[in-house]
Amino acid sequence: MDFAVSVGSSVRDELCTRLIQVMSQLINETGDVVVEKESFSRFSMYVKQMKNIIEELHGKRVEARTESRPMRKALEELELDVNKALDVIKSYKSRGRFSLLINSGSLLSKMKQVADEMARDVTLLSLANIDATLELKSKTNEIINGFQSMEFKSAASTEAIIMEIEKCNTARNGGEYAENLLKQIADAVGVMPNVSTVRSEIQLLQQEKEELELRKQRAEALQLSQLIHLLQSLDTMPQSPPETSAGLQNNLISAFVCPLSGEPMEDPVAICCGHSFERKAISDHFERGEINCPVCEEELLQKAISAFDCIESDVLNQALEDLQELIDIPECTAEVSRKGLVSKFVDLMQCSSMNTKATLKCLLCLANHSRENKEVIASKGAIRYMIKRFHRGEIEADAVELLVRLSDEQMIAEQIGNTKDAIPTLVSLVQNPNPEISQKAEIVLRNLPSSNTEFIVKMAEAGHFDPFLAQFHQVPSAARCLMATALARIQLSESAANKFETEDFIRALTKMLYSNPPDSKSACLLCIKKLVTFQRLARWFLLERDTIPALLGLMYSSISENHWKQEATDILISLVGVSEPSDYSTNISLQELHSQHNIDRLLNLTATSTPQTSAALLRFFLAMVQKSEVARDSIHFDQIATICFSSASEGNLQGELPQSPQKESIVTSLVTILTSSRNIEERSTVAGIIGHLPVDDIAIDEMLCRLEALRSILDVISAADARHVGIMTREAIPTADDSTHGLLENALAALLRYTDPAKPELWKQVSKLEVYPTLVHVLSTGSSVAKQQTALALTNLCRCTQHPATSSGAATVEKVTIFTRSRWLTEFLDNSSWCCPFSPSVHPGLCPIHGSACSSGQTFCLIKANAVKPLVQMLSETQSGAPETALMALDTLFIDSRTFSNAAMAIVDNQGIAPILNVMEKGLPPAQEKAIDLFEKIFPHCTLKKPQFERLEGILIHLLHFDNLKRKAASMLGQMKVIPQQSSYF
Repeated sequence: MDFAVSVGSSVRDELCTRLIQVMSQLINETGDVVVEKESFSRFSMYVKQMKNIIEELHGKRVEARTESRPMRKALEELELDVNKALDVIKSYKSRGRFSLLINSGSLLSKMKQVADEMARDVTLLSLANIDATLELKSKTNEIINGFQSMEFKSAASTEAIIMEIEKCNTARNGGEYAENLLKQIADAVGVMPNVSTVRSEIQLLQQEKEELELRKQRAEALQLSQLIHLLQSLDTMPQSPPETSAGLQNNLISAFVCPLSGEPMEDPVAICCGHSFERKAISDHFERGEINCPVCEEELLQKAISAFDCIESDVLNQALEDLQELIDIPECTAEVSRKGLVSKFVDLMQCSSMNTKATLKCLLCLANHSRENKEVIASKGAIRYMIKRFHRGEIEADAVELLVRLSDEQMIAEQIGNTKDAIPTLVSLVQNPNPEISQKAEIVLRNLPSSNTEFIVKMAEAGHFDPFLAQFHQVPSAARCLMATALARIQLSESAANKFETEDFIRALTKMLYSNPPDSKSACLLCIKKLVTFQRLARWFLLERDTIPALLGLMYSSISENHWKQEATDILISLVGVSEPSDYSTNISLQELHSQHNIDRLLNLTATSTPQTSAALLRFFLAMVQKSEVARDSIHFDQIATICFSSASEGNLQGELPQSPQKESIVTSLVTILTSSRNIEERSTVAGIIGHLPVDDIAIDEMLCRLEALRSILDVISAADARHVGIMTREAIPTADDSTHGLLENALAALLRYTDPAKPELWKQVSKLEVYPTLVHVLSTGSSVAKQQTALALTNLCRCTQHPATSSGAATVEKVTIFTRSRWLTEFLDNSSWCCPFSPSVHPGLCPIHGSACSSGQTFCLIKANAVKPLVQMLSETQSGAPETALMALDTLFIDSRTFSNAAMAIVDNQGIAPILNVMEKGLPPAQEKAIDLFEKIFPHCTLKKPQFERLEGILIHLLHFDNLKRKAASMLGQMKVIPQQSSYF
């Protein structure tokens, strides 16, 4: 049987041909790896076995079927990982043999990773193969297990050699030790320990060491340096006659002794003349002001300086390495400055191939030398370059220190502050775990001009508020206005907000409410409004004696702008919200706010203000009556009802209504307006309020039933729907306008309260009224939100009117959004288990789904109400929530498995197949999931045309890539017999 049955022959052949070629190369390359040969031999064996399988696949004929994406993907991934293994091996083989030994650990680690990835690829290839024989499955399993079991560990002998090289103290261990170490290295990599080999390896190691140093891989470079020193000592041997073992020992010993200290070198470093010293010894030599080599007495400074005329990167890097050892000497610093090399060093720092650390050290010493040097460094772009490096995470303490030195000059400090991203980046460095870096970054920020408000604001925007707080009460009023405006825009965390709990700041900000410039008042109000959203800060403003009087003064002033009054009211709401019972006896400003005089003035202001300000004031009164007994005694019940009415109409009524008798008074007032008013918009607004009343409040449900609010709600729905389509009802309704959508949506929100399956006393009222024609009409004519609300209402009614006994345990409908209701309803649908007790053989004229059950006047059926077609049409709105709710409603047709065939035909007859596929392909994830569920019920009972089948297959294969959908998609593909039922997707 063919190994690949789903990959088209042309694509498959091309992939297989490339794979066979690259696998052959990989087998050849692994054959002559000089380290850990046993591991590479096993790896090569499994690659050969895999190559045999690919060759077998390449030679097979494949039936003309649709191309298998999983198979193609598996082959492509395998090709990538085989190439990766080839690249790893070639990269390491391009080095010297001694280097390969030193880096064998890294090589083996990468090979282990590649082997694991290849095991995964072979697994995917096996899973993608539907018709593989048991023998072939066994072979692939052997390869998978083989790759997974590859250890790729260094041999103990290799580890021992590397440890000895790291110690590399030949003088202390003697010549015999060094000679044996060299022989071990040579044996491990399969070469003879002769002078020619040593010199060749030294050249390769030197080149690799320089590359590592440029990449800042200091640990790896040190390993190579230690090996280089060992080999350099052997390179001094004359070729003829061969040197004795004693001579070799002497050379080895002398090569590792520092000429300055006379001690074996533990941290050797070579200077520009080529001689090596212990790093501390040569550094001490230079710190004493010496600029000549202790061995050859060559003047090192001029040699290092002259090297900067060269353009070769290795020469320049060596010059930088040498100069950083000399640059601390005052004479050297002066000479470099005099030669005009400062700008040269800035250019070198910005070159990726240069030793940045050495360059920074030189620039730091030069900056310390003179102000002129600082100005040159800044003018050449060093500041911007260092900020970019910090932003990329390349942070060196010397670079931050250089900024500290530059910021000592006021003019340059200004330049630092104006550099793009400088302040946010420096603020992030203040949080660096390295205290040396964080402290220096903070010094740079402190050195920025405190008189520059823009800098202070940028620091605050980045989360550094100390300068902001220190300067806020000291700066001129114009600057304070800018700072307050900026603070109002900043996103604050709880911990950041706590920093503003200072008396100086709170008082200075509050006093801005009394200032004359309008911009200052606006900035102050916005800032306080932002800060009082944090409870602790709101308490600070509440306790500040000037806050409430200043806010009331703004609200009562005839020259105050309307938006000031609204914002002042919002602030008062927050202050009242954090008040405590004890405050009403101790806080004079709060007592004055609750005086009858102020309550009357504010109520009067409510009646004369803009709608936005009035709504804000009503929310304020609601907060007062909920927090204060004094306020409840000062405001009459009818005023409370008005307050709650307006607040709920704006969607702001939350929590519980005031306790009885206020609650009953409010609900009665609402229903009275709903049933008595001849103004359709007023009635719709009240319906919206009812939709926002606490959904779990049983007392409110009882009041609504007793007051017969439902009939008025339905009148509003009918009138709003008629208004939308431009027809006339019993009331004189003008042509539809934009406000109609809101009227209808509010009324439907109220109706949803009556369709909750958990409340039979409410939904039974709906079932008694002729509401279905209007609701079905809204499915075609309403806004997207109205359609969704209607579909949810119909879904509930389909469930609860047929078998109410099973709905009592369902979760209650959430009050806030349609999406909350959708989540509940999804759970309800998933947990429902009832079915219609009728025969699938239905008498003509009866409902093909529910039979005679639909004849009852208290039941609802999508078929009899002609709701299927508009629900199908809703599926075209793929980027809204409409398809999800429509699918939930259509799913109510599939209750009894005996009538699935009739239910499927109802959807097919209403051209529902294509829209469901559209949702499956382009809809939002929740709708896609429901579309798959519904289609899985439809599929066994309908015959798809070939284009439809192929489209469905393509969509489902695409959905296999999504974790939340792949199981359902795989199940559907299994029904279609596209993939086997035992596929790994299950």
